[in-house]
Amino acid sequence: MKKKKYGRSIGRKTVYGLIILGIVMIISVSGCVAFIYQRQTLDNFQDITSGYAKSAAEYIDGDYVKKYAHSENKKAFYNDPYYKEVQKYLDSIQNNTGLAYYYVFIPYENDMEYVWDSDTIHSADDLNHREEYMEGGKEFVEKTFRKNPKPGILVGYEEGIGQISCSFYPIFDSDHNLVALAGADTTMEQVKVRLLHFILAVMIPVLTVIIIAILAWYRYMKKKLIIPLHTLNSVSKTMAQNLKEDVDVELDINTHDEIEELADSFEFMNTEIRDYIHQVENLTSEKERIGAELDIARNIQDGMLPQTFPPFPERSEFDLYASMKAAKEVGGDFYDYFLLDDDHLALVIADVSGKGVPAALTMMATKILINNTALMHPTSPGKILEEVNKQVLDNNGADMFVTVWLGILEISTGTLTCANAGHEYPVIYREGKSFELFKDKHGLVLGAMPESKYSEYTVKLDKGDVIYVYTDGVPEATDNNDKQMGMNYMVDALNNMPSTNPETIINEMYNAIDDFIQGAEQFDDTTMLCLRIKK
Repeated sequence: MKKKKYGRSIGRKTVYGLIILGIVMIISVSGCVAFIYQRQTLDNFQDITSGYAKSAAEYIDGDYVKKYAHSENKKAFYNDPYYKEVQKYLDSIQNNTGLAYYYVFIPYENDMEYVWDSDTIHSADDLNHREEYMEGGKEFVEKTFRKNPKPGILVGYEEGIGQISCSFYPIFDSDHNLVALAGADTTMEQVKVRLLHFILAVMIPVLTVIIIAILAWYRYMKKKLIIPLHTLNSVSKTMAQNLKEDVDVELDINTHDEIEELADSFEFMNTEIRDYIHQVENLTSEKERIGAELDIARNIQDGMLPQTFPPFPERSEFDLYASMKAAKEVGGDFYDYFLLDDDHLALVIADVSGKGVPAALTMMATKILINNTALMHPTSPGKILEEVNKQVLDNNGADMFVTVWLGILEISTGTLTCANAGHEYPVIYREGKSFELFKDKHGLVLGAMPESKYSEYTVKLDKGDVIYVYTDGVPEATDNNDKQMGMNYMVDALNNMPSTNPETIINEMYNAIDDFIQGAEQFDDTTMLCLRIKK
């Protein structure tokens, strides 16, 4: 047999996944922190620049500015002591605070005239200097050159400096008339530097925490998943040799979850098979050897099926009963039920093709796969069947297939969501009416095609309603004349039941089968599951 090549191990996949998750988390946290801090920093700079503009406006005598504005010889003001005093004040503030520009100007329709400017006015010839508004400047001046100015900040671009933020505040004369605006500009470079320092200060501990969390999670996954799976894989490869050498398989796996359950099932299977080999070796006749094989397979099959009734004595919303009777030749029928959570109950009935030990082992593997997969898709039977179908195909060396009916009951509402993989039609009883065959849409059997899809449908079960599912051993029960019981006989038998109690229905159906076959030997299992919503 050609050895199949596999891709990356589950350990590597886990590492890669955690690395990708860590990168996504770091990028997300960095983006959020940068966005929030940038907004806060811009607000802070707005308060600072607005404060400097207001301080200048309150410091300067508006009457002097008014006198300057109406003067025909504005250059004469350059040597005025008050002019010098204000210029010195503006220069001092700019030098000590890191402001890019600190100035006073008179706004006009399309431009502005600087009265004081700590950056551009250095002689009398610099007075009368007028400059056009930057983009958005005119509109911003209109908002601030008023008696009740609207606070804000204007972000623009200055050649050689880059982005700057500007704030203005009005200057009034003694009659409280608007005469000019005081302006303070800061560079956005300061915002960027602060933002970079903040991100570095925050992200180093965040990165450290994320790395520690990823390492801790990987260590946990390695202990609880990767190592146990490697152990199972290693033991399975040497299982045949261990059986020949009569070596017990002991798996020290304590994950307290489905992995440990699978390990226990593996140990149980190994023990049963080893016991089976011992029995076969001690038998002297072919008939006894075959009988031992069937007995062991039947024990394996029976041991995997839940047989405690009522299964959930604390639940008062429904009655549930199920049973399987194996024929002379052991088959692969099985049923299962389990709570996915407090409000969802999974119901399963299935039939594996073929007979004997291979069918029983396939039944056990399929049952575990459905149980584990249902925990990942607790409300979607279609998704569960799709995933199990892929896993059955991956390990289907015997080319066996499985028919499955799977339903998930939402206990609080009575809504039953179902999917059918080539199994028999369910039968539904409505309170006060009769049992009727429900012809649902069938998908392909499990193990046939890799990309099979399974459509879902819902059935609303009210109080008193019953759903009955079964394997083909019921309608195909055969009498001594090779006549099958058939669907009509089965549905009529259901409608003649003395009670709608699930246990009564199943026991009476077995009686109906016995009445029909009249002692004829059967070669197929008969398996049934019945659920009733309590009144």
